[in-house]
Amino acid sequence: MPKVKVRLYTILREAAGTREVEVEASTVSEALTRLLERFGSRLKGKLLDEETGRLRPFYNILVNGRRISYPREAQLALKQGDILDIFPPVGGG
Repeated sequence: MPKVKVRLYTILREAAGTREVEVEASTVSEALTRLLERFGSRLKGKLLDEETGRLRPFYNILVNGRRISYPREAQLALKQGDILDIFPPVGGG
């Protein structure tokens, strides 16, 4: 199974207590599952909608710098050394 790097930003980084983590996953969906298995409730409430249990729609997920459409591309195959970036929404004014 490929090892991929998952990089977390802002509130996700704070919740996990780390900026990046390596997981073994063959798809984007599996990488998110591994992430939740590792960090449990610290990330679950931030990443998943409480009612549906699905990834909150406002997160941006990039694979090797390319934004993907989740959940449409949830089964996108990952290769050894791929990098997933998960960005929460950023507000400003």
